[in-house]
Amino acid sequence: MRGALGDVLRRGYADDVAFHVAAGLPGGAFEVALLHYAVDGLLLDLLTTSVDAGFDVEQVVSALVSRLVESATG
Repeated sequence: MRGALGDVLRRGYADDVAFHVAAGLPGGAFEVALLHYAVDGLLLDLLTTSVDAGFDVEQVVSALVSRLVESATG
């Protein structure tokens, strides 16, 4: 998987950091990395055997983003 996904994931992260900075959003590369780690883990959960925590995916992502923004601006 590393070979197949590595370049795609790194390019996506670099593009997201560039967008984040250009848009003047709070936080920076670290917060974008946190979001990528969390969402990549969520995708793995959805695509493989899930921990089946019983939470709505949209609700989880929304809470994650809200907490990251709070952390970056607080």
